[in-house]
Amino acid sequence: MSELIDDLNGDELKPIRDQIYEILRRKIFTSQYNVGKKLIENEIAKQMNVSRTPVREAFRKLEIEGLVEHKPRKGVFVKGLDRSDITEIYSIRSVLEGLAAKNAAKNINDEELKKFKNIISKMKTAIKLDDSELFKRSCIEFNDVIRNASKMPRLHKMISQLKEYTQETREITLSDKNRRRKVVKEHEAIYKAIYNNDSEKAEAVTKEHLEKAKNKFLEATKG
Repeated sequence: MSELIDDLNGDELKPIRDQIYEILRRKIFTSQYNVGKKLIENEIAKQMNVSRTPVREAFRKLEIEGLVEHKPRKGVFVKGLDRSDITEIYSIRSVLEGLAAKNAAKNINDEELKKFKNIISKMKTAIKLDDSELFKRSCIEFNDVIRNASKMPRLHKMISQLKEYTQETREITLSDKNRRRKVVKEHEAIYKAIYNNDSEKAEAVTKEHLEKAKNKFLEATKG
């Protein structure tokens, strides 16, 4: 209970309903609230030491987003994402991240290029050490460099929000050693295109990378 209250006090500038929404959303994305879990309005209100109204408003936002489902006379349940949701999200990410890479190729600076090289080096080290956590962190850093180099802060925010939906898919796809080796090669192709200021190529190879990530997830979860 104290953890929820601490989370709620994290940002006093945001309305309570938005803080509650973000806390619940994060718990769904990180599987602290599993698919099918019943979210009880009164209990969450007591845990967070707030009235039921902002909790109810947070539930509505989560329902609009498709993360929870209200069942008449039964309550509110975590819905999660199915394969068609993931396919749609990857399609949207492909467009947005392709655009980020395209603009990064136009705006990249020497410091950011140096970061790219260091991150790819860390990825190769992670593979040698069979350190999946280091590899995942390096992938996040790689993508952050691209989004920062794009010089498009609104696009950066949109991509970050979408990537939250696919946290679990990354856990599945990057658990495969062969996939991790292929990811390094794909990232090297993206780096090379950006280094050469080839915006069209950067966009194309980024889209190919996301298509392969999507296919790997669908393959791993079929049946």
